[in-house]
Amino acid sequence: MSRIALVTGASRGIGRSAALALAGAGWDVACGASTADGAAETAERCRALGRRAIAVGGDAADPLAVERVVAQVVTELGVPTFALPAAGLIDAAEVPLWEADPADWWRVVEVDLRGPALLARALIPRMLVAGEGRLLFVGSGFGLRAVPVNSAYGASKTAQSRLVEHLSLALADTPLRAFDVSPGAVLTDMTASLPMFDGKDDWTPVERFCAVAVAVAAGELDVLAGRFFHAGKDDAAALAAAVPGWDSDVRKLRLRPYGEDDPTA
Repeated sequence: MSRIALVTGASRGIGRSAALALAGAGWDVACGASTADGAAETAERCRALGRRAIAVGGDAADPLAVERVVAQVVTELGVPTFALPAAGLIDAAEVPLWEADPADWWRVVEVDLRGPALLARALIPRMLVAGEGRLLFVGSGFGLRAVPVNSAYGASKTAQSRLVEHLSLALADTPLRAFDVSPGAVLTDMTASLPMFDGKDDWTPVERFCAVAVAVAAGELDVLAGRFFHAGKDDAAALAAAVPGWDSDVRKLRLRPYGEDDPTA
């Protein structure tokens, strides 16, 4: 199996930690950020672990920039067989929708939803030609449970969960797989800035998400493709054993019927 990974948001936080974990597990890594300089340190640290690594830069929400980044990675490293779009934003203010700045609201959606979709769109045709590929999308409990604030982030993560299931169905007859994994409440610059987490001291270790990312990349968790997985709480083996089959609704977004006569059931 080709071991080439592309990680966006690799300049800091979860993206940087995951890039280093992948390099430590024997993967060559393309480290992406808004600018190549922003990811240069992460790439250098990956190379220090004995792997090939490059820094690439571009706006995660710009189709032309994403295509350019992917083309550069293919040219310099080869076709990635694992992708982790970890670039992300959250609402600048913890306010309800009608108090949110519309430009800020839309930018969050662009980065958190359009960005991963664009990366998948650029990579999947190349992965199909290569005959292998896995895409790990950074999920969140905010996408499963509504809160009064952070509506752009929550809506993006809900839509992303549906996107992962869409991809899983569309790719079912191929060697490619898509995953929706929440890291939990990991201490990063983004989470530390949120008033809702003031005084929090029980952060989820980022190593848990990194271990799941490495396992997904290696093809060890394919049974969980298309389903929501919480790296901070779930036991992969237990969840895999609980999944009765591909057609089951376990860990998928669904309406809860009001009864047997519910026409949406």
